[in-house]
Amino acid sequence: MGSFFEGFLLSASLILALGAQNIFVLESGLHRRRHLLVATVCSICDALLIAVGVLGAATIFVRVPALKIGFGAVGVAFLVFYGFKKIKEGLTPSVPTVEAAAPEAWSVKRVILLTLGFSLLNPHVYLDTVILIGGYAARFPELATRAQFGAGAATFSVIWFFGLATFSAALSAFLRSPRAMRMVALVSGLILLGLSLKLGGDVYGWLRSAPAKEDSVTGSHLQWPVRHLSIDIKQPPSRVYDFVADPENLPKWAGGLSSSIRKSGDVWLADSPMGAVKVRFAPKNEFGVVDHDVELPDGALVHNPLRVLPNGEGSEVVFTLFQRTGVTSEEFERDAGLVRKDLEKLKSLLE
Repeated sequence: MGSFFEGFLLSASLILALGAQNIFVLESGLHRRRHLLVATVCSICDALLIAVGVLGAATIFVRVPALKIGFGAVGVAFLVFYGFKKIKEGLTPSVPTVEAAAPEAWSVKRVILLTLGFSLLNPHVYLDTVILIGGYAARFPELATRAQFGAGAATFSVIWFFGLATFSAALSAFLRSPRAMRMVALVSGLILLGLSLKLGGDVYGWLRSAPAKEDSVTGSHLQWPVRHLSIDIKQPPSRVYDFVADPENLPKWAGGLSSSIRKSGDVWLADSPMGAVKVRFAPKNEFGVVDHDVELPDGALVHNPLRVLPNGEGSEVVFTLFQRTGVTSEEFERDAGLVRKDLEKLKSLLE
């Protein structure tokens, strides 16, 4: 059951934030407008997206960057429209109290469509559930273990959404006045507009980082931003090198790249969060060079420089991470975080 609680805690770390979806659930509870239905739809959406990620569909967002940009653009328009709508409600004296709110104005169909909008028209939802949770789940080689992990993540979503809806509905007893309801609507609208600006900035960044055309004269791209990540290991360089240079040890410490690996001809096939990738390792050498090239499912080739260097009586392991074309700053930082975790895992295994 350890994987279940890992998924539970990872989901908690991602969902406990002031997002548009949480704002909508909170406001639905305050108005007592089918808030339990809202919580149900949100929970189902999260569970389905987590299942998609756990089953390995994260690769589609890597292969088709335009999909993320398209969802983002639609999400910005949706948040701007609904944000201004809530601000208008907040500035209009005729906003009804909780008791006066007309249930027929909030039909089941309308509630479901609005909830789907807040749940699915936000690319960050896919980054968190499909890519991040799905990528983390890829560390577990067995489907049953990945399923437990996904169940843990989905369980927290259910507890959170129903808890938030129930808590806000109970709180509505203290917010019965029209003035309080207008204030809630106004604050909600301002937050949604703020979130639309943030999402708009992300979409702009994704557009700027989309694959660029090659230079017409040189036929090459400018240099990529780079990050050197290192960790000291209190073991002789020869021992560290022998462990790191053995491809069969890769899943033991590099969970960000591979949950399992197998030989196929002159290459190794690693099961990664993006699907099966081909890995070619540098030949054994006496210089501590453990470079490896990774061929992604879309055919792109990623070079990963890795060195094991002497550092006094111990070793220094250095990994060079490039921010490739099409990778946003947010995604680059996330990749750097995964590399750090892999290096820390390597250190814990060898010391």
